[in-house]
Amino acid sequence: MWIPSVLLLDDQMNYFKPSCYATLISEQFLLTMARCKYVTTNIQIQYGLLHADLFSKFEFHINPSEPEGLALVKLPRKPRQFNQVINCLWTEEDTPVQFEVQIKHAYSQTTEMYFRAEYTPTKPIKLVNINRCYHVSSMIMSSAPGDAVVLKRDNETLPRVVGMTTRGFGGCYDQTAESVAETLDWIEGIVWGKL
Repeated sequence: MWIPSVLLLDDQMNYFKPSCYATLISEQFLLTMARCKYVTTNIQIQYGLLHADLFSKFEFHINPSEPEGLALVKLPRKPRQFNQVINCLWTEEDTPVQFEVQIKHAYSQTTEMYFRAEYTPTKPIKLVNINRCYHVSSMIMSSAPGDAVVLKRDNETLPRVVGMTTRGFGGCYDQTAESVAETLDWIEGIVWGKL
C-alpha cells in the first residue's frame, strides 16, 4: 500500500520540485501554507508510481488574521483512493490520533509513519501510549508533516488539528514551521462546519 503524497504544482507541473506540499486532514481538506495559494495551479494526490488524482479546481481558505500563516484547501470531491491509513486513524473508537509524515527528495529514501496515540492536552501536545498505524519506505515524495488528533467527549467525537510543519532540505525548498494551536477554532470551523 502507498500512502498518498500531496503535491501543489505550478504551471510547469514539475513533480520532482513541487511548489508546496500539503497534508490531508479530512476527506476533502488539505492543510498547507498560505503562501502556496499564489503558486498553485494544480494539486496532485499521488498513490504510487502509476496512480494519481489531479485537481485543477479547488478552493483556498486563508485565515484573515494570519494572511501569511496556514491555509486550508478544499477539494471539489473526495480523492479516488482516500486511503486505508486514514481509515485506521479516524475510525477507531477510543484512542485519539497523532498523524505524522516525513518528506524527502523524490530520488531519496522516504520514511512515512502514521501513529495513533493518547495525549496530554497541553501546549505543546505531549503524546503517550503511541501505537504505530502504518510505516512504509518508498522512493516517492510524500506530504509535508502535520499532526491531527480526535478527542472523545462523552459520545461525541471532536476532530482537532494540532500542528503543521513543512521542512526544506538544503537549498531546495524554503524551510517553514507553523503551529496551528492559535487557529484551531478557525480550522475546525471550516473543515468540520462549525462556522
